[in-house]
Amino acid sequence: MKMDVRTGQIMHLLVGTFCLIVVIAKSFHLGYIGENELLLLSMAITMFCLAYIYPHFVENDERTKKIKERGIFFSFIFIMCYMFILMAIFLFNETLLNGSQTITLLISLSTITVFISFGIMAKRY
Repeated sequence: MKMDVRTGQIMHLLVGTFCLIVVIAKSFHLGYIGENELLLLSMAITMFCLAYIYPHFVENDERTKKIKERGIFFSFIFIMCYMFILMAIFLFNETLLNGSQTITLLISLSTITVFISFGIMAKRY
């Protein structure tokens, strides 16, 4: 059963809003954004981006393939920059992050970068 475009957008917006509310509530309670909240925040941003690009990705045509191809290309460049910056920070011992926090940060930034670049490419092409 195929879901229509409007229902897909509403579903993604509802899940994104729920994740954002959970992040705001937990960070307000804790006073900071922890590792789990950072992952939930990246999931909320992903859902909002998916709500925007869902109509473009429903039809699997040349435009959709170009959006995905260019989005992944630009995401790769940014992810390499993130890793280079984190490597430089660790090299000079200027960080207070441990291993799991660093991995969580990289996962969150990678996820956000990929889906935001898809949204930008969908707007451009």
